[in-house]
Amino acid sequence: MRCLTLSDLPQPPEGRQGWPWTEACQPRPDRQPNGGEWPRISIVTPSFNQGRFIEETIRSILLQGYPALEYMVIDGGSTDESVAIIRKYEPWLTHWVSEKDRGQSEAINKGMKMATGDIVAWLNSDDVYVPGALHQVAAAYTRNPAAVLWVGTTRAIDLEYREVYRLAPRWGTQRELADWGAAAIVPQPSAFYGAAAFRRAGGVNEVLYYAMDVDLVVRLAALGGCEIIDAMLANFRVYPEAKTSQDYTGPLAEIIAADVNAGLLDVAKHVIKRYTAAARESARDAPTEDDLRSILDRQTYSRLTAYLWRRLVRAVRRRLGAVRTRNVGNGSRP
Repeated sequence: MRCLTLSDLPQPPEGRQGWPWTEACQPRPDRQPNGGEWPRISIVTPSFNQGRFIEETIRSILLQGYPALEYMVIDGGSTDESVAIIRKYEPWLTHWVSEKDRGQSEAINKGMKMATGDIVAWLNSDDVYVPGALHQVAAAYTRNPAAVLWVGTTRAIDLEYREVYRLAPRWGTQRELADWGAAAIVPQPSAFYGAAAFRRAGGVNEVLYYAMDVDLVVRLAALGGCEIIDAMLANFRVYPEAKTSQDYTGPLAEIIAADVNAGLLDVAKHVIKRYTAAARESARDAPTEDDLRSILDRQTYSRLTAYLWRRLVRAVRRRLGAVRTRNVGNGSRP
């Protein structure tokens, strides 16, 4: 894909100003200053009914002025204006589809299977890259191509574009990353992954609804290191309808599940204990231990139990499938 300018893309909606509506990055030359090729970056945007945000997301990627970009939009069969907006930008997309799927995690993997880049990432359809983000990533890759992950700072913003907080990355060991948010953390909108490492890790876990990024990073930590980029790379929207704003117990349960999945049972127990203490400390009505245990059992442990049961069922099905295949191969009756 060649570098795009404002004149290449459709006119922005009336009243929209600034990045990425009336401002764009200066296109970079076809080759790096040292004469080498730019690392190819493949980006996937999973989306479902995010028509009020997705155009800004798309433009923030296409207008990076980056000469080695591959961009896929995987829509889950939206019923709002999303598809019409995606069609507006179809000439500049490597691929797009709108069809029913099982959610964000499946959409990410679906797009990644088509990716041919050295670096892969996903940017959700309500988030936005800042100007020059991809050039920062390319420079980090050039400095440390052996890393499995390159990540910068993410800025949380509200619907009025006011900054809510900033989240800088903190890398650590696999165990530290499993204790997500305490010792180490990787803000997803600003995270870029080595394509080979992403595939080797098996992509994102499609069972997970909230913490697929946590689970992926914990697995990647066993494969290699991280290059921290000292720069802001993305804006992350915080608003009431966002799924992570509606339910903290879901992400918590999935973080615990990611720890269990990685075989870090002691870390999972520590996370449960830490969040239990935090919930007790912040509770207005100072619930008793029995009250708190009842709340956690109903909300958090039920999600974790359901997740583990699904894993068990899939494992049994795979085992039965293997037995069936082996029997058929031996001439036995299935």
